[in-house]
Amino acid sequence: QNAPQLQGLTLKQALRTRPLWLLFVLFILAYGAFMMVQYHLSPHAQDIGQSKTLAAALLSVIAGVGIAGRLLGGTSSDKLGKRAVLGFALALQAVTLALLPSATSGWSLYAFSAAWGLGYGLWTPLTASIVGETFGLKYMASILGVVGMEYGIGGTIGPSLAGYIFTSSGSYNLAFYLGAAAMGLAAVLMVFVKPVKIEAFEKRPAPAAALPESA
Repeated sequence: QNAPQLQGLTLKQALRTRPLWLLFVLFILAYGAFMMVQYHLSPHAQDIGQSKTLAAALLSVIAGVGIAGRLLGGTSSDKLGKRAVLGFALALQAVTLALLPSATSGWSLYAFSAAWGLGYGLWTPLTASIVGETFGLKYMASILGVVGMEYGIGGTIGPSLAGYIFTSSGSYNLAFYLGAAAMGLAAVLMVFVKPVKIEAFEKRPAPAAALPESA
């Protein structure tokens, strides 16, 4: 009976804030780079001379380590803060992806996959919680629906761009460097995402009507 009432910005109010558009662009960049790797890592490994078995196993490593990353991301964000963990995860993936073109041996590709899966696992459970922390919980679902469009947008642009670059140049290296830059920019944008002051958007009570003057 004494539970606090949920507070939060409406979708219309959130659309007028800078943090929403920062998150929107941030996750387009991050998810675009992630899906670029998911679609093209195996073809890249085969292109540099690795076996089909190893190339397929790399995705299994990403998925397996990603499970541990999800658990770690959830627990660590409760202690260190959601934005700090998300920023670290994006920066980790930026550095990792920048090193991918130099990873030509089997063990180095496995090492990349493990670090990449850890980074993605860290920030996966934070998408919804970042939205709730930034805009409040009352209308979180509708706001998350808008922010969630980045999965489709980034997931279309990233793999398509990498495929075009490989077709044009015969190498994925430029695509991976661009993906690393996108991840790095996403990490920088995370620094500027701050919780919105919900109180500033709350409706103020209307002033009381003036009492009639006494005769």
